[in-house]
Amino acid sequence: MIVVGHRGWPQKYPENTLPSFQGALDLGVGAIELDVHVTTDNHLAVIHDDTVDRTTDGKGPVRSKALAELKSLDAGRWFDERFRGVRIPTLDEVMDLVAGKVPLAIEVKPPGETLLRLNDQLIPLIRRYPGKVVVHSFDAGYLRAFRALLPDVDTGFLCEASEKTLAQAVEMGCTAIHPAWQTVTPGLNRAIRRAGLRIMVWIAQTESDCRKILSKLDVDAIGADCPDVLLHVLAECGGF
Repeated sequence: MIVVGHRGWPQKYPENTLPSFQGALDLGVGAIELDVHVTTDNHLAVIHDDTVDRTTDGKGPVRSKALAELKSLDAGRWFDERFRGVRIPTLDEVMDLVAGKVPLAIEVKPPGETLLRLNDQLIPLIRRYPGKVVVHSFDAGYLRAFRALLPDVDTGFLCEASEKTLAQAVEMGCTAIHPAWQTVTPGLNRAIRRAGLRIMVWIAQTESDCRKILSKLDVDAIGADCPDVLLHVLAECGGF
């Protein structure tokens, strides 16, 4: 069972920041998940939301800003004063930090007209990265386009589990499906396995979530906001 630090370790550190990713690595997670948007000057900024409003002291859409403007924002103080001055990282900065120690699950936000600019930056970084990478997205069109360019890189379809989304994942040639754990029924779980896809579910946020997922589902990986709790429960259960 792979414990995936969702945006690092967001219950202890400001999400999608270098301290969050370092904390998850120090904890001993088996993989790290993060989110990318492309800036106006073609850098890949690691931030979840479409805007900077929630997780920085700035305002406005991520994709309307150049990297220098994003780097001027405080991405830590909103979480705790101890993290004042923490900045939004770029994907290459995160890759340098993780350095192949664990796999990276990179979520590409629906890119629309920025798809080409995003892939121009993303693909060279993936090719240079010394570890395993999984690219996942809710955007089926993006995943099709990405697989046409890098068919040897694992891809996961982020979704709510259903017969329709399973069929989409198979049709796209994805190697995995990444559904919200609450939407995975026993029947769908078996169907995903029959289709030969790996399964990563999200998001475990509490000990109760962790125990429910482990007791009810057959999955390969769990994205967790509480990776410390999930690791403890796994150890208690014999590591699964």
